[in-house]
Amino acid sequence: MVAHFGNPADVVRVLDAAGTAGIDSAALQRMLNMAVNEGWRDANRFVEFFQRAAAGAPSSWSAVLDQVDLFLANRVAGVALGSGSNTAAQAAVEVAEVGGGTRRIILSEYDLNHFLNRHTFEEFQFVSANIKPLNTFFAPPMSSATMLAEATAALQDAGTVARIEAALVAGEAFPRIPFGSYMLGVDTTLNRLTMFYPTSGGIEISRDVLRGIRAILGL
Repeated sequence: MVAHFGNPADVVRVLDAAGTAGIDSAALQRMLNMAVNEGWRDANRFVEFFQRAAAGAPSSWSAVLDQVDLFLANRVAGVALGSGSNTAAQAAVEVAEVGGGTRRIILSEYDLNHFLNRHTFEEFQFVSANIKPLNTFFAPPMSSATMLAEATAALQDAGTVARIEAALVAGEAFPRIPFGSYMLGVDTTLNRLTMFYPTSGGIEISRDVLRGIRAILGL
């Protein structure tokens, strides 16, 4: 360990932080192997990782390291946070308007990018404002094309259309609509699908653990 981190004091700091965090020996060895494989030599990153992740009271350090591995294996970060037009429709559906006619509900470029930035290991953005108390991720792989296909199918489903139409009749501003293993949210003022995330089969990560992962990844 001294050869890897560079000096005995850093080794002591890392081991002390790991001990305080309550990381088990198997997980610690896995973490050290990760350090060698990834070339991580900054002891400060390890100390912050252990401190922040421990604040999230993880039920299993092995699960936390599985989540680190998911970011290492899948992270692309090619979609900028807040990017895309909120009027450029990537998909749309026509629903019956109250009093006659139809209303167009769209999945915008901005909202598609938002789903990727908030809920995928590939495109999650680690800025503080994007890290919520509990963060739900689609199990990878989840590309932009797959996200678009899944969200489009959910938005255009007959059951979703019926639920949106019922919300319009009731004057409901933001109906939340379950669809299979997903949850949709439609803003009936903006006429956009603005929420889409997994309700089953996904991976939940707390704010503190995500902040720890951000530290160890050096982001």
